[in-house]
Amino acid sequence: MDSNHVVTDAARREEALGRASDGRARRDAEETTLGSALVRDAASANAFSKLSRYEAGLERSMYRALRELERLQGSRRAPSNSRPTAPA
Repeated sequence: MDSNHVVTDAARREEALGRASDGRARRDAEETTLGSALVRDAASANAFSKLSRYEAGLERSMYRALRELERLQGSRRAPSNSRPTAPA
């Protein structure tokens, strides 16, 4: 704190400190940080093309994982020829 300033009203000081603390908490919240990043990025000319590229990559990844899941589920359902049969 600057030595030139003298606090004379303790109640107003506590109120100001509380508001400052609340402001820092809102500023540092994950949602605010993500929102700020989106706003900064949206200011550029290619914001929608970036968003479209990210979306396409996520969609490809999702379908790749879905195909792998379906393959694994199919292999569990199919009768296995590699299992030895019990002697009669």
